[in-house]
Amino acid sequence: MTAFRYIKIALLFAYLCMSFTVLAAPVYQFSPYEFRYEIQEYVKVNSANANEITIEKLVANSANDWHLNPLTSPNVVVEAGQNWFMVDLVNQSELTRTGFFVLRNTVVFSDVEIYLIRKNVEVSQPPFKLHRNNLWAGKIELSGYENAQLIIRIASDNKLNIPALVMSEGKFIEELSHSYFNSGTASGGLLFLALLAIIIFIASGYKSVLLLCAYFITRALLLTVLLGGNLYFLLPHLSELRGIELPILVSASYVFLIWFAIELFSIKKNQPKIYKLLRINCWVLLVFMPVSLQFNVLTNIYFSLFIHLISNALLLFSGVMLLKQGQRLALLFSGIISLQLLVGIGSLLFSQLAGEDFFAQSFTLYSVTFWLSALLMTFLVSRHFYHQVKDKQVAQLAALESATASKQAQEELLKLQQENQEQLEVRVQERTLELNIALQELESANHELAEKNTIDDLSGLYNRRHYDQKILAEYRRSKRNLTPLSLVIIDIDHFKRVNDDYGHQMGDHCIASVGRYIKQCLRRSSDLGFRYGGEEFCLLLPETDSVGAQALAEELRLAISNELITHQQQQLSLTISCGVSTYQQQKEIDPESLFAAADKALYKAKHNGRNQTQIESPTESLNYQEQINE
Repeated sequence: MTAFRYIKIALLFAYLCMSFTVLAAPVYQFSPYEFRYEIQEYVKVNSANANEITIEKLVANSANDWHLNPLTSPNVVVEAGQNWFMVDLVNQSELTRTGFFVLRNTVVFSDVEIYLIRKNVEVSQPPFKLHRNNLWAGKIELSGYENAQLIIRIASDNKLNIPALVMSEGKFIEELSHSYFNSGTASGGLLFLALLAIIIFIASGYKSVLLLCAYFITRALLLTVLLGGNLYFLLPHLSELRGIELPILVSASYVFLIWFAIELFSIKKNQPKIYKLLRINCWVLLVFMPVSLQFNVLTNIYFSLFIHLISNALLLFSGVMLLKQGQRLALLFSGIISLQLLVGIGSLLFSQLAGEDFFAQSFTLYSVTFWLSALLMTFLVSRHFYHQVKDKQVAQLAALESATASKQAQEELLKLQQENQEQLEVRVQERTLELNIALQELESANHELAEKNTIDDLSGLYNRRHYDQKILAEYRRSKRNLTPLSLVIIDIDHFKRVNDDYGHQMGDHCIASVGRYIKQCLRRSSDLGFRYGGEEFCLLLPETDSVGAQALAEELRLAISNELITHQQQQLSLTISCGVSTYQQQKEIDPESLFAAADKALYKAKHNGRNQTQIESPTESLNYQEQINE
């Protein structure tokens, strides 16, 4: 079945590439060969009394009721009401010949009859049948060399011109077969596209594809009606069925097309004003469908053309607005609608030139237009799906790249965490405390101001104010971490004599030199040096016991005593005395007690001759102080 459908589609394209040329014959007699002749002249009853005539009266009366109508075109003129025509037929062959009298483009006829009048034979009424391609045909049989007259009665709603032909049985069957095949192929092809759209909808679930399927179905039915496959063809005795499908199918097809455009381009979101116009148009079409049943066939034809023009104009306006907005595929959509609009305008003009019964005269035009529009709509949807797939692929690629980068970052972070795990565990508390101290310092002032407030300009060491902050912080950290904290108090020996003998500039130079030696001896970032006041200095040594503090103090003392202090060509030997005290989690020991113990040790060093280092336990110093107080 599928292969056969593809074969029909291929045949359709081959057929659409062909054009049919109809040659008019100069005479209309039967011949021994296959023939297809257009009527060249006929006689017609005067239209003034045509409605009152019957076939019996017409045969009984004389020829005065008829008048000759030579044809200037291959059409006969049908007036509104009842029409009588007569054509002479001649069989110049000795053989009995069978042929068909054919009237084309008869969608607006309400009734058609033919009568065959032979010599010395009663009037006969050959079967006259409406075919699927809007063609009335009656079978005629003449004996050899027989002459006969053919009388045709046509009841019409409107005046129009129609082609009338006489053709042999073989030629009639051949053209009828071709017509059935071509119309079936055109309509069947559209139904095949509708079936294909249903399959795509089942696979994708897109609402727009389902609407496109409904549009294809209504267009296939509309093309079938235009080519003669209508209700009047199925029930020719009910003339009220003529043309009722046309406005209903045209309205339904544009309702589905408008709804399809709204879904495909998200018009409700992107163009709310245009969405309101399209919605109003859909409601008007839905209301018009049952109303159209009250109109005659000619009114419905022009209403259908009007619906076609207005709906396409509104859709074209929507496409242009979407194109200005930068919507993809808006240009293709506008082109499809423009094609339909041009065909509608051409049909309107052609109907004015060719009469109301113009549909069957434009088989190729309507087949090509409907098919081209359907193929372009299918291409439009396929491009829409293509862009969606491309967008999805781009998004997936970006997501994959992001996931890859994230995975690499996580791996590097994990590696870094593994490398620093042990170090972080050891230093996390220290860093936390330093961070808290830094945050407190930042809250009070900026870095530059804090630097000026904590550095002694003369010695380059921290000042007394900074010492008061640091001793408390380091004391708490030592107590929390159970680590020793040592304090060294340094005093320059005989500093008053230096000022008296060498001047205050030399004294300032000595203080700066001692500050420089202290910085050289403090190698750890956690060890801090302070100028406590005058010629007195302090060293705060976290995580340092009394032995380490004494060694550092001795190193500093020896470095100063072994060097001469030179200033403005003056030299002197300088010595210092040091007092050391260490806090090792003793109870009731606070920073003041620690400082008092170190100061007591300094006092011992000065009392024992200066230029030396003494150690004092803060506990012993506290007990001694308590005894003095008692």
